[in-house]
Amino acid sequence: MDIRNKDGKFAKGRKLFKEKSPNWKGGFSKCKECSRKLTLRKNITGLCRKCYLSKRVGEKHWNWKGGTKNNSGYIMVYYPEHPNCDQQGYVREHRLVMEKFLGRKLLINEQVHHMDKDKKNNKIENLKLFGSASEHTKKEWELGSFKNRGTK
Repeated sequence: MDIRNKDGKFAKGRKLFKEKSPNWKGGFSKCKECSRKLTLRKNITGLCRKCYLSKRVGEKHWNWKGGTKNNSGYIMVYYPEHPNCDQQGYVREHRLVMEKFLGRKLLINEQVHHMDKDKKNNKIENLKLFGSASEHTKKEWELGSFKNRGTK
């Protein structure tokens, strides 16, 4: 296969691929989901990268473990539709339990306290709601949770 162009110079990059390669079919297709332009090179699925990856989240992902994970001792539940979920779509379970008990979504500044200090015990009897982080911190100081912290 000759890799020189009409001027006798060597062809480079995509120009070589498009004009000289027998694999180039000479056109583009569209993504089945969002109609983005795709090259016809090796696209077997007919989907662009964004649409392909969006189909592999949650239960459809190969490494799915049931929708819960442990983050610093807290149980996290996969709930991507929740307004206060993190970037991966997880929400702390104790916040969901408190929301269900109250019958409304918690505000961002509201804090849920575990009375027995066990982060995995998310029974409603063990949870207490505080209106702000400062109220929660005051209660922790009263209980002695911060005792001897920062002292030598």
